[in-house]
Amino acid sequence: MALPVGRGMFTLFSYHPVPTEPLPIPKLNLTGRAPPRNTTVDLNSGNIDVPPNMTSWASFHNGVAAGLKIAPASQIDSAWIVYNKPKHAELANEYAGFLMALGLNGHLTKLATLNIHDYLTK
Repeated sequence: MALPVGRGMFTLFSYHPVPTEPLPIPKLNLTGRAPPRNTTVDLNSGNIDVPPNMTSWASFHNGVAAGLKIAPASQIDSAWIVYNKPKHAELANEYAGFLMALGLNGHLTKLATLNIHDYLTK
């Protein structure tokens, strides 16, 4: 669950998005190996008791890492930010992190007032 933090540092400001394409956000890999037998452990399988919101912060940081790879000199606008809004509610944590990263980069100043109102009313 710490991989997004490292990916955010490694890819910082290295991506110039195309305005007609959504930003690719890689999926979190919650599979690992447990020694000494090297058995595969998957936190999404349901075989291990984990809290229901255990991956919320990891998903948020995954969105922050995806947003931080956008270069500050990129030509993104309000329509592109809204275009990247996920259709599924399960990706809300990643999109919240993505919005935070856009704010850290200074890209949220390009968001239209009407769109800001829509975000704040929810």
